[in-house]
Amino acid sequence: MGSLVVRVLALWILVAAFAFAGRVFAAEAPLRIVATSTDLKSLVEGVGGDQVSVEIVAPPAGEPRAVELTASQILRLKGAAMIVRVGLDHEPWFAKMRLTAPVVDVSRGIELLHNTPRYLLHPENARPITATILRELSKLRPSATPAFEANRKQYLDGR
Repeated sequence: MGSLVVRVLALWILVAAFAFAGRVFAAEAPLRIVATSTDLKSLVEGVGGDQVSVEIVAPPAGEPRAVELTASQILRLKGAAMIVRVGLDHEPWFAKMRLTAPVVDVSRGIELLHNTPRYLLHPENARPITATILRELSKLRPSATPAFEANRKQYLDGR
């Protein structure tokens, strides 16, 4: 009787260990996103939260327009799950790239006074830009859509 209890207990421990291990290994790695500016990096992180890992192409104080891509930057772009760009021909080097990742031009759908990337500076434009980012991230990871929506709401409410 005692050995039966030990075996049943051992079996339950083994089942529990496999169940826990399955959950640990089932956790998805963050989506690798590349943004072309620090402003966009902040917006993507605001929506994506811990579901994303965001790198930028331009240095923090640099202009995306002036970037001369290095081999490592090209590899980052090619290895990204999604690329988020300023648009409006602000990244002239972008036209030469052959990328397989989805490219999100956040200037689309924004009412522009002038054809200038300064639209990123207007605080109200964070709403349509983060809506675009939310939509595109949700295409890549539909299961995280509720988290993206909550992150976006918190990001916009905290601004």
